[in-house]
Amino acid sequence: MIKQTYLSNLKNLPPGSLRIRVCRPSLLAPPKKLLDEYKSGKISWNEYSDHFRLQLLANKDAFESLFKLKGLAETRDVYLYCYEKDPRHCHRSILMKILKDAGAKVEEIPSCP
Repeated sequence: MIKQTYLSNLKNLPPGSLRIRVCRPSLLAPPKKLLDEYKSGKISWNEYSDHFRLQLLANKDAFESLFKLKGLAETRDVYLYCYEKDPRHCHRSILMKILKDAGAKVEEIPSCP
């Protein structure tokens, strides 16, 4: 199953879980410019989400990484982690939605505001 957490919580994860860092410089992290635009209020969460999704899926290496994660999650827990504590305001929720739409089993997280 695909799950999510944040950096400060890694010590609390169960032994044997796979931990995947999705913050920069990861292929699965948002571009700095896009993140800055969202954090500064220049774009909404929906705009950020749409742009991130399009950029991610247009990147062949990132796309392949997502589907490797999907395969790994069939046999063990895979935790996506970065710095943000609240997954509703983090690109992890977007990654998890993409994976869920692709048929991966994902842990449900609260909806984005």
